[in-house]
Amino acid sequence: MFKITGIPSLVFLDGNSGKTITTDGRAIVTEDPEGQQFPWAPKSTCELLQGKLVGKDGKECTFADVKGKIVGLYFSAHWCGPCRHFTPKLVETYNKLKKDGKEFEIIFCSSDRDEASFKEYFNEMPWLSLPYGDKRKTALSRKFEVSGIPTLVILDSDCNLITTGGRGAVMADADGSNFPWYPKPLNELTGNTASNVNDHPCLIWFTDGSDDEVKEAISILQPIATAKCEEWKKAGEEPLVYFFYTKDDNSDDDENLASSLRSFANLPTKNPLLILLDIPNEVLYTGDFSSEDDKKVLVEKMLSSFKAGTLKMKPLRP
Repeated sequence: MFKITGIPSLVFLDGNSGKTITTDGRAIVTEDPEGQQFPWAPKSTCELLQGKLVGKDGKECTFADVKGKIVGLYFSAHWCGPCRHFTPKLVETYNKLKKDGKEFEIIFCSSDRDEASFKEYFNEMPWLSLPYGDKRKTALSRKFEVSGIPTLVILDSDCNLITTGGRGAVMADADGSNFPWYPKPLNELTGNTASNVNDHPCLIWFTDGSDDEVKEAISILQPIATAKCEEWKKAGEEPLVYFFYTKDDNSDDDENLASSLRSFANLPTKNPLLILLDIPNEVLYTGDFSSEDDKKVLVEKMLSSFKAGTLKMKPLRP
């Protein structure tokens, strides 16, 4: 339930409602040993972002100056190679969106190890930043469960989360045609769309890449994914699973994510293949299309059983 991956771990619950306050109690107690913020109730994103921001040439503003725009929170650092590779691409997309008149702003949330590196790196960026060493960066990282960089979190004009997969969205849509990159219910599994695979349960339909198999997967998954995502959104819930389909994964290309995932999870080589993969809990379920005449029924059975906790998942690493 709490996705505990190591100990010691400290989870705080609301004694009245039973709802989780935070699963990161250990870090919170370390940061606030005197309990001044007790009971450590989570703040809204808007509350966390209130305060001073730094612009180019040291000019200061506040979050109130950008509220009402689509906002990107860019978690990055100069020492990070993938960050230095992604930043110029993000700059190009940002500049194009601004040129097109889009109401968009980015706030740099630095993980640089010293202020000189922060200043050197921020000098390459045309947007705003939290001041170096600002504690809001830690709070925002915790809120959006940022576990690696670069990460680009996209917020709507009311500070509601659009996606934590902004990096993949920008890489797949450099000209910003799909801005502000609301997640699609169903995606092809690629390096640019798979940011959720490591952190969330995912239902994945493997195909042989033929037009017929890909069309069949999409025709069955699209309406189910759309209906489920709308259901979860209306209920104010996080997605139970993320939906993907693959194309040809028989190549030896190191960048073929479907092929790599099949190898990682020791999946059979047959197609089509339906799996429910939960990497955070290190479990997997493989659906058997041969046992079910109606593939749509198999997908729906898997989802309902997973929600009920009755799906017989197997360890990823026996």
